[in-house]
Amino acid sequence: MSSYIVWLIMLIISIIISVWIHEVGHGISYFIQGKEVSTGFNKVGDIHKKPSDVDFRGSLQNYILPWDLGVPITLILAIISTILIYMVSNKNMLYIIAVFAITNSLLRLIPMFNSLLGLLKHGELRMEDEIGMGIMWYNNTGITVLKYLPMIISVLISIICYYFTIKGIKMKVDTINIGTTEFFVATIISFLLSYKFLDILDEFFRINWRQKIT
Repeated sequence: MSSYIVWLIMLIISIIISVWIHEVGHGISYFIQGKEVSTGFNKVGDIHKKPSDVDFRGSLQNYILPWDLGVPITLILAIISTILIYMVSNKNMLYIIAVFAITNSLLRLIPMFNSLLGLLKHGELRMEDEIGMGIMWYNNTGITVLKYLPMIISVLISIICYYFTIKGIKMKVDTINIGTTEFFVATIISFLLSYKFLDILDEFFRINWRQKIT
């Protein structure tokens, strides 16, 4: 049982770090494209604002970015950590890498699954980063395939990374019993708890991406 508690704690830490990096990717994207925003541990908002503020996204709603680094950064982390599982031999390092590989392969797969559930229940995809980007590309070009391309790319990369991560863990990390019910439950609980922590951290720790005054 102790091994699953360790897995749960490590996964929570990994999720918090990985989501923060994802949000920094958003912040960099807005900053490069001349927009002032704030990022934290879960949400992008107006500069100097926090999620509990009534006007948290007052100005943000008017910003339209042709590209954004949030999702690509998460997918790149998933790819790199998956590859490293097959390259690293140190057991302790392998455990840490495996945690980050699982985290980042699921961080975009779960929202895409949630978005597809919206399509089944309400007849339209729930808004996520990939969905919003695809809609913008479609509106700008009129090319239907671009509307779904970000989602397709995100899902495919996530599934491939998750498959090879699980395969690599089974081959090389004997301290993680990947196929057990306990492992599955610990993983689900870690994601549920992580987003509670992320919402709390989001209120108090934020980066203001202020444009340089010349």
